[in-house]
This record gives sequence, C-alpha cells and structure tokens, in this order.
Amino acid sequence: MGNCLAVGLSSGFVEPLESTGIHIIIKQIQEFINYNSNLKNLEFNRKSANLINKNIYADVVNFVALHYNTNRTDSEFWKYVKDNKPDWVKDIAEKIREGSVDASIYRNNPLSSLWTLDSYVQVTNGLKMISKESIQNHLNSKPEGSGIFASGEQILEVCKNMHDCEVSEKNNQIFVSHKGIIDSIHK
Repeated sequence: MGNCLAVGLSSGFVEPLESTGIHIIIKQIQEFINYNSNLKNLEFNRKSANLINKNIYADVVNFVALHYNTNRTDSEFWKYVKDNKPDWVKDIAEKIREGSVDASIYRNNPLSSLWTLDSYVQVTNGLKMISKESIQNHLNSKPEGSGIFASGEQILEVCKNMHDCEVSEKNNQIFVSHKGIIDSIHK
C-alpha cells in the first residue's frame, strides 16, 4: 500500500546501552514530517525518509559500538568484541591517536546525528582513547592552534579544573526530593 511507517522498535533495535529507542522515535517522526508535510505519497519522500532512517541506525550502531572499544579480554564475549571491531571504531581510534576528536568524525550529516561532538569526546576519553600525545598531535596539526596551549598536559589540566568546578557546583546544589515536591503541590 505504501502508506505505513515503521517507528521505534518496529523499525529496528540496537541495544539499550544509550537508551536510544525514544530518541530514534522522535527523530523518525521529525524526519517523516519534514519529508511528508504535504502528505503526498511521493517516491522521493519515501526514499529520502528511508535513507534518513538507515543513517539514524548507522549512527546508533557506530556510537554504541564505540562504547565497546575497551580491548578487554577477560571473557569470550570481550575477546570476540576486541577481535571484531567495526571499521568505523578502528578508524576513530586511529584518528584520535593521530589527532583528536573533531566534527570530521561524523560520517553522516552532523546535523542529523543523535549525539553532539561532546558525547563522542566523553566516550572516547572515558575509554582512554584520548592521550596527551593525541592532543599534542592535534595542536601541532593546526598552525593557529599551537599558541593556545603549550602542551597537551596544559589542556588536560584546564579540562580537569573545569571538571572539578562542575562537580563542585553540582555538589553545592540543593535538591528537593520527590516527596517534597508533591507535598508542596498538595498544601
């Protein structure tokens, strides 16, 4: 009939690590509306929406696969994961060793990615893929960037200080319990 749209779990499933299901549904509906605002069942619209849906799942698979780049070998599962890394993860690891994480990591249109560049930085840093050497390589590759920081160590120190400030601010926030909110509503 050509008038059906598979959304959410009916269109695919990756895994729950990043809780991608709701985000995928929202993105699919947004893109469907973008391409079908006139509600004409055009072949161009159908193909465009399907291509976008394919790219959404490619983005999800790549980002989730990145989380498994641990090089662990303490079980058969982790040995398999280490020996069967997707090409995208291998390419990202090489890019980070030689430079840094920047907007060029988006294989698809960065405007349609489900994650910001900061998300990639956080995951790759958490996996210890980013090193002082890779930061220095990145700085050395940018003629205008070499004067900003003298070394990768300076950047790491600035980032650590910024993180410590964020943690301090979070620890100083006053949180109201759910019960407190409900009690204030029912007074």
